[in-house]
Amino acid sequence: MGKIVIKHKMGLEARYLVWNTVVDAPITVGMTKAELADWWREEYGRSGEQTFNFALDRAKTLDDVVACNRAGKDETHLTIEQMVEFYFVKCDTEADPPVGTDPFLDDE
Repeated sequence: MGKIVIKHKMGLEARYLVWNTVVDAPITVGMTKAELADWWREEYGRSGEQTFNFALDRAKTLDDVVACNRAGKDETHLTIEQMVEFYFVKCDTEADPPVGTDPFLDDE
């Protein structure tokens, strides 16, 4: 499964989440760098020590993934504003993500 780190600046602070490139959606909510390091260690064990800094150095932004995301409820497409609100501000792992748009049904 492909995972990339997404870095998002919130004021002076950076927050991070892990994005799954297979499902085109986050698999974590926004975390501090220390929280991300703990998650990475739990997920990858000792082998993760070698990949953590590599992943951070190649972190993407929400702009990089917004076009192809399926981060909303029922795999709908979210705007950057919706992703920030749900995954970085609300950070409620028990709640369903917001309903976005269905790119196959949009009349553009």
